[in-house]
Amino acid sequence: MNITHKLETDRLLLSRPQYQENKALGGLWRDKQVRQYLGGVVSEEIVEKKLQWLQMHWDQAGFGQWTVYEKATGQIVGLCGLHHAHHTGDGIELSYEFYPAFWGKGIATEAAQTCLTQGFEQLGLERILVITQEANTASCRLAEKLGMRKIDRRWEWEAWQSIYELTREKFSV
Repeated sequence: MNITHKLETDRLLLSRPQYQENKALGGLWRDKQVRQYLGGVVSEEIVEKKLQWLQMHWDQAGFGQWTVYEKATGQIVGLCGLHHAHHTGDGIELSYEFYPAFWGKGIATEAAQTCLTQGFEQLGLERILVITQEANTASCRLAEKLGMRKIDRRWEWEAWQSIYELTREKFSV
């Protein structure tokens, strides 16, 4: 497998998370708006574990969630990428978290589309999932905008979760 450590779009640079980004990335788990549908703000100990997990996934799988930068400002806008669905064992999941200042600008769509392309074209995946809380209508709309279809719903983490799927066959750039 050819491991890529950077991806680029017209407006975004996606790079493998680095230690010096931990403070900015950790802010995602401390932000009440970002965490509204993700179990709420977490402790510093959990933030540290999540940051370690990002690196461990990359080291073990050769891919993972990317630090997403806005090219125009050089600012970290969030995380987006593929990872093993560690909580369900369902396969490979696309996850995304962005700072609220960057919501509604098409950044999540642009980053997620790039990650799907990587998954199908570079990693050779057959399917990619999005697992999101049904109440998070923006996340559900993003999954649908990406061409995913809802295949299941589950009661987990005290809320209904929607499971969306996109197969290689249905993927189009």
